[in-house]
Formats: sequence, C-alpha cells, structure tokens
Amino acid sequence: MTFSPMKRNIYRYSLMNMIAGVAIFMSVSGCDNSNSSELNQNPNSIIIPQPTSFLSSSEVGISFENGVKITGGDSLFSEINYLQQLLKEEHHISLEISKVSSLITLEVLGNMPQNSHQISCKNQELKIYGGSPEAVFNGIQSFHQLLVLKNKASEISSLSEFELTDTPKFEWRGMLLDVCRHYFPKEVVLKYIDLLAFYKMNVLHWHITEDQAWRIAIDAYPKLTEIGAWREDASTENGALYGGFYSKEDIREIVEYAAERHIQIVPEIEMPGHSSAAVSAYPELGCNGEQISVPNDWGVFKDIYCPTEYTFEFLETVLGEVMELFPSDYVHIGGDEAPKTRWEESAFCQNLMKTEGLNDCEELQSYFINRMAEYLEKNGKTIIGWDEILNDELTETAIIQSWRGMDGGKKAVSEGRNAIMSPTSHCYLDYSLKAIDTEKIYGFDPIPPNCTAEEEARILGAECNMWTEHVPDEKTLDSKVFPRLIAASEAFWGTNTDYNSFLSRLDAHYRYLDKRGVLYGNETVAISIETKTDKNGITVQLTENLRDPETIYSMSSANTIQKENTFTGNLIEIPKNGPSQLNISSGEKSAENREDLLLSFNHHAWLTASTDYSVPYSDYYTAGGEDGLTDGVLGSLDFRDGHWQGFFGDDIDLVIENPNADKAISSVSMNFYRYINSWIFPPESVVISVSADGKIFTELDAYSYAEEEMHIRGQDILSPSFSFSPVSANYLKVNIKNIGKVPHWHEASSEPAWVFLDEIIIN
Repeated sequence: MTFSPMKRNIYRYSLMNMIAGVAIFMSVSGCDNSNSSELNQNPNSIIIPQPTSFLSSSEVGISFENGVKITGGDSLFSEINYLQQLLKEEHHISLEISKVSSLITLEVLGNMPQNSHQISCKNQELKIYGGSPEAVFNGIQSFHQLLVLKNKASEISSLSEFELTDTPKFEWRGMLLDVCRHYFPKEVVLKYIDLLAFYKMNVLHWHITEDQAWRIAIDAYPKLTEIGAWREDASTENGALYGGFYSKEDIREIVEYAAERHIQIVPEIEMPGHSSAAVSAYPELGCNGEQISVPNDWGVFKDIYCPTEYTFEFLETVLGEVMELFPSDYVHIGGDEAPKTRWEESAFCQNLMKTEGLNDCEELQSYFINRMAEYLEKNGKTIIGWDEILNDELTETAIIQSWRGMDGGKKAVSEGRNAIMSPTSHCYLDYSLKAIDTEKIYGFDPIPPNCTAEEEARILGAECNMWTEHVPDEKTLDSKVFPRLIAASEAFWGTNTDYNSFLSRLDAHYRYLDKRGVLYGNETVAISIETKTDKNGITVQLTENLRDPETIYSMSSANTIQKENTFTGNLIEIPKNGPSQLNISSGEKSAENREDLLLSFNHHAWLTASTDYSVPYSDYYTAGGEDGLTDGVLGSLDFRDGHWQGFFGDDIDLVIENPNADKAISSVSMNFYRYINSWIFPPESVVISVSADGKIFTELDAYSYAEEEMHIRGQDILSPSFSFSPVSANYLKVNIKNIGKVPHWHEASSEPAWVFLDEIIIN
C-alpha cells in the first residue's frame, strides 16, 4: 500500500511557469574548490534517521562562495520553493530557480523506488534524486541536517564530498497529538509539523475531538465550539473556563503548511465513546437526552453517542465538513474505550439490537462503526480505528491502530487487513521516562514476532502517541516529546541498529532544538533507585544515568533534618526510627532540567515479615513482590511508581507472620490509593485480627469507608490507622473487602474495581 499523492495548491502551480526561468546568485563566506576524491563509508553521518548508506571524504564537495543556482522539474516546484525559503531563513543563502544546469539539482527519477532518495555532493554539484516528490523532500531534509548540524554558525561556506542512499523501511511514520485534554494554539502545531518534517516523519494524527473538548469548527453545529470547546478549569477555584478551538481558516493553513512538508494530517473524530463534549453541546446525541457538562477531569465517561438516526445524520454532516478540510485519504474514527452503560439502559438501543439481530452491545458498537465506515468509504476515505473496532463484520479496508500491545495489529494483518503499531509498551510519550525512555523507543520494532512476509507487508508503520491529560503547556509538551521522538524517527525508518551511534549523533541535534526553542527533556531518568530491606534495616542505592550527572540528596525524619549532600556513589542508610523521607535532585551539571524525587519510608517493628496472600496481586503492580507490603518503602502519588500492590475485583486476606521475639503489638496502619477515574477505589472495609497459631484469629478492630468516600475525584492516599492496648500476636490478618464492581453512577460501571495497597505498618 502506498499513500496517494498529497493534493498540491493549484495557485502555486499557476505561478510556476511565470518564475521557473529566473536565476540569481548569492554569496557567503568563501571556501576553495576541490577536486573529487575517493569516498569511504561513514557510519556516523550525523543525520537522523541514520541513512541506509553514507559515503564521505574530507574534500570539499560544494562551495557556496560564488553563489548557488538551483534547478528542478516542474513537478518539484513546491520542493524548490521550500528549499529556497529554508536556506534563506536558516543560513542566509538565497536560492533562485533556474532552467539551466546548475550547482543544485532536484529531480524525480521514474526508475527509483517511490520512497527512496539519493544525494551526490562532489565537483561543485549537489544532486538530490528521488522516486517521488516526497522522496526528494526527504533528501532535502538530509541536506538540511548536514547544513544546520555541522556548522555552529548561522552561515555556512561549504560541504564535504558525500554520497547518500536512503530508503525507509516503513511508509507510515507518525505522531499523534492530542489537543483536547489540553489546547495548543496553531503556532505550536505548525512548530511540530516542522520538527516532524526535519526527522522525516510523514503523518500527524490530529486528535481533535474528545470527552474534554471539541476543537474543530463545524458550521452546521456551532454549539460544538461554543459549548464543547470549553470546560470549567479544575485547576482554579473561580470557575474560569479553559479551552479553545481551531477555525476553518486555521485548519486550512495548518493542512497546507503540512502538505508543503509532505506530512499527511489524519483527523480523529472519536466515536461512539470519548464524545462527552459533543453530547454536552447537543444532549439529543446521548441516550437519555440529559444536559451534561464538558468533563474537566480525566478518565473514561459513560455518556456516549446513541446510535439513533439523528446521531448518524450529525456524524455524517460533521464528517462531510471534515473531509472538505482534510485531503488525507484517511479519517480516524477512534472506537476505543466506549462504556456500554447508557446503551444497556436505553430502551431504544435494546429495540435496535432486536431489529438488527444483534446479540449484545459489543455487536451494537460494530454496527455503529460499520455504518460510519460505509459512509466514509462512499466518499473515498479509508477508516482507521483503535484495535477495539476489530471484529469479523468490520469492513476489509479498515486499518487497525494497535495500542493495547501488538496483538490487535498482529490479528489484523493475519486477517488480511493493514495495521499501524502504537503499543503502550513503547510508543506512549505521555508515559514517564521510567516506563519508556529514549533507548526503549529506539529499540522498538513495529513488526511482531512470527509474522509471515505477507503479514509484515501489511504493517504500514508506527506512531508515537502524545496524550495530554498531564501536559498543560508547551514546555511540558516539548519535554515529553523530545528527544524520544527523534529516537522514534530512526526506529520507524528502520535503521535503529546502534543506540550508541544514535547518541553520538543526537548530541549535535540538541543545538538545533535549542535554536528552534524546543525545551526538550532528558534521554532517560536522571537517577535509578534500588532499595534493599533486611533485618539490618533499609538502604538505598542510587545510580546516575545521565552523561554528566550531579545529584544532591538530604534525609529528614521526625527528629532530624540532614544537610544537603552531593552523591558520590555511597549507600544511603534510612533512619531506624519510624517514618522518614529522602529528597533527591538529579540532572546534568550544565542543564536546568532536573528531576526532583521524594521517597518515603517507615522503619516499623515488623519489617521483612513474610506475608501469605489469599489472591495474587496484579503482575503490573507488584510493589516488588511478596515482601512488598513489609519492606518499609512507601508508595507515592504516582500509582505506577513500583511501590503499590494492585488487586483487581477481589477481596483480599493477608496473613503476616511476626518476625520478632517480642510478640506484643499495639498499632497497625496501612495506605490505600484512591483514583476513581482509573477505577481505583477505597475498600469497602478493613478488618484486622490476631492469632497465636495462624488458624484461629481474634478480631481487634475494623474500619468501613462511607459511601461518599467512593465519589471523591482526584488522586490521594488514605491511611486507616488502628491503635489498641498491647496484645500478643504471632500472626496478623488483614481482611480487605473490595467494593467488587465499579458503582452504577460511575462512567465505567460494572467493571471490576481496583484496590491499591501499600505498606502495612505494625508496631
């Protein structure tokens, strides 16, 4: 499968014949001409993505001192114009178009593979050939990188001889930008288009509708942006509105700007779920017709489109206007995370299922998706959807974007469909560096194991996804995306074979990012932390991961606060007197970008006690294993920090054996995590009991959480504590009753509820 050529601006073509014959010269600082010499393979080309082949010598290949002329075929007018602007603005070099043989030549060659390009720089000539205008444009970016990265000054006088041959492995090399959870103005989108082009990425997946916002102006439904583009700002106390949207003029400008850089913008109009903003603007789109507010929190919400004729007419009208704005052959329709609560409660939906012979609400979603797919196909568009839409009835032309691992994409290609890979394991830029750092993305292969050659051919490529729930501004966006996106560009190009070589080339690219005002983050976590708990206490070993690191730390406890210390590789001992905190600040010596960490501990009497579990904890949330609840290391407000144990839908009985000769205890406490947006609820109740033999237990105390505690949004830690007269105990049992199912009022009602538990502190 290949992309259809992007539509060109007709006006630009009309100008081409008027100015194609104009030629001028420009002068910059000088350099002597040199004769051609033997070229040698150079694995360190400084170009990212790493080219397939790069040969170079130390001799001058082209000098700019006597002026530069450019020539190219009529089909490359847009690329010539782009190169002219680029060199003039970034290097103070003026290029003009000439029909005469000249020093810089751009040409499409019909005998080359469509996505391949070649560059030859020798004997005062630079030639960029490609199998298509897009391939020539990628060659321009290789040339651009050599100009901008090999010279620290803004002006350049020459380039050495080189020959470059390059072909990407994957034709779909994209990034998703979510502008709904947080809004980013047009200028930021344009900036990211330039950055994508610089790294030869060719798809911007633009996530422009969501629960939290509708960001695209639709003439037929003005309330979508009058109401749906704005929400009450949860970060303020005065009820201020937060939001914004893109006018049609904005979108046309962005689409044209991207097309000139051979970046295809694929709009995503979410359906049937993630549609609360639209339902808030037009309540009749929902199943109960009730007025709702645009959500100002994160999660999955149960107010989704009702599959009525009104809804389908609405979506067809919306998509009609979307298709007028976006020339892409593709429209992404989402299809993920659609709770069925409203459909299950709806008499209309139940009757529709009977009429259409549908067995359940999952088949009703398939009916919904297929109906919209048919409409788009009639209008010459191919649908893309998240892997939840994959089913036997799905149109054969639908493309599956696999995010819940690689299995969805693997299943799609095994059935003869095309797929795009975006697994959370490697491609989610909103995840922390602890979960996905630059090296992990660099090592990503979009081809799953055990694919046949035919299946491999159906994997179009990959995307990095930048969801912005916790990305409120451009600075945070930049630090999340870069430098990880640069690593992704080489992985998606298919030349990601040597991470150390990549790092050596990446150093030069930071200068370019600085020049573009990109506030990039670190390549990996500044510091790795390993805790060890044994009968002698708790120790912490830090490992600095940056290239020129500096780490400062201090310890505080109930009685003392240590002064700041510079880490020199030493083992840090945690105080043996109850609760304490370790403050760490780490980063590059010369950089402002630092990571600040706070680790909490509690050295209690039953440290290292063994624990017997009635049900297993989740493989994803282990707190380090079976000793995780008595290791003295406390979890933070990040429930993915590795110090929480998660239990999904089950009640939990924990039996803990006293490790001490002194059997008396007088207090028990523990920590529970609450974040109901992620289905993490307080337990219904907690009961503690003691035993001499581990078989017969006597209840000491109990605590129940009130119903209102289950409704509280936000992320926090609950710490029930039990105190009593000293009692002898060889064993302590903690019975934790899970609420079982997510409550009916919740957007994920009827799903199993999580309980997240941390340290059980016994004294």
